[in-house]
Amino acid sequence: MALRQFLRRETALEGRPIFLQGGRLPLFRGVAQPEGSDFVCGWCRESVLAENILPRQLWDLTLGCFRCAGRSVFPNRPVGSPLGRNVGTPFPRTRVVVRTSPIELSSGVVYSSVACADAREKELARLAAPLRDLPSRSLAGPRVLLELVERARMAFRPLIDSDSHPGAGRSARRDPHRQRFLVERVQASAQSFPHAIDIPAIIELDLVVELAQAWATHPSWRTRIKTLRDPGELSHGILEMAAASFLIAIGNDVGPQAPQERHRTADLECVISAADVLSLEVKVPRRHQWPTARSLTHDEAVAVVNRALGSAGTGPGGQLEPGTSGLLVVGGYHVPLDEAALLRDVAKECLTQEHSHISAAMVVGLATHSAGEAVDGLVQVPAGRGMGCAIIHLVALNPFYTGPIILRARESPDDLRDLPSFGEQRQLLPGGPAWEESGR
Repeated sequence: MALRQFLRRETALEGRPIFLQGGRLPLFRGVAQPEGSDFVCGWCRESVLAENILPRQLWDLTLGCFRCAGRSVFPNRPVGSPLGRNVGTPFPRTRVVVRTSPIELSSGVVYSSVACADAREKELARLAAPLRDLPSRSLAGPRVLLELVERARMAFRPLIDSDSHPGAGRSARRDPHRQRFLVERVQASAQSFPHAIDIPAIIELDLVVELAQAWATHPSWRTRIKTLRDPGELSHGILEMAAASFLIAIGNDVGPQAPQERHRTADLECVISAADVLSLEVKVPRRHQWPTARSLTHDEAVAVVNRALGSAGTGPGGQLEPGTSGLLVVGGYHVPLDEAALLRDVAKECLTQEHSHISAAMVVGLATHSAGEAVDGLVQVPAGRGMGCAIIHLVALNPFYTGPIILRARESPDDLRDLPSFGEQRQLLPGGPAWEESGR
């Protein structure tokens, strides 16, 4: 027998689309999907207004009961919560519908008001912006760099201005704080301009600030900014935001996974429909938290991938819920394309039947292109050479995956050319127009 849930009573007109029962049949019915709940009138507590409905399948709707004429509501989507991409035609707020037979919702399709759907589209556009429309800037002088430092202070003031050593985590005792390091490098570049400037640090700091500003309106930001005091958590948090923004930019609906009592919580969730949710676990190996001159070996890549797979597993210590489809994201900073390809190829070797819950492994690397020459600890870039941010995105599908969610992987450079708004950019997807030097 399906679980019965009682809807909230509507005591005044709240501007939602209205559906009125023309008989005793439910207004909505879920079909060809997992078992859901029956939602009952909040007034008479007898009439089933929506039958076999999954969590977050109906949003921002008013349902009228034939039995008692009372009206009950499905609430609006919480701010920042994914809506999903399998969304039926949204209903305008002015619409009143009288139904004598149920509207059938198949395969987890989501129904909501127009206002609810529009609000999520605006949220997604803002979150995708750092990796879709990063504004072009000109390095005309040190003032631009000082403005970047000020923007960083505004976005990460607790991290940059704190006198005490950040965080109490294990990584806080071993590594410097990356955000402070980047700010110091940009300040040094402003002082030595135009003779030597650390373009990779400038571009990375700019992207990090853009990501922070995009995610600052998300309800999870206040909690996140506290955890970012730890150096290791900062590296993880920035890659998590970058991976989410990138996946959103290419057409997905992604957000942080809300904690659930007595359930494991992944870093992110990619919502396809109310029935299909992909849990994303982000791992940033310590080796890839800072640039290194030594190339990654095959054996080291195997160790990195196996450690990440173990941490993202469903066994003891794993962070993915058993029975839930997952995707492993291995991220890093300044990861060369050949190392990213090696990690992708090794992931294909390491994925086995033991990982049947993991649909794929995705390598995400933040990088810069057209780097200059090292001069006195900084990087000198010849006049006229462009620099830009790039995000490397390579996917290894798991042939042993047994879940219901089907993924499309773009593994060859040519396959990336069809991405809307990105054009012909192959495996390196620039986050925006390149920085340019001028006035030299």
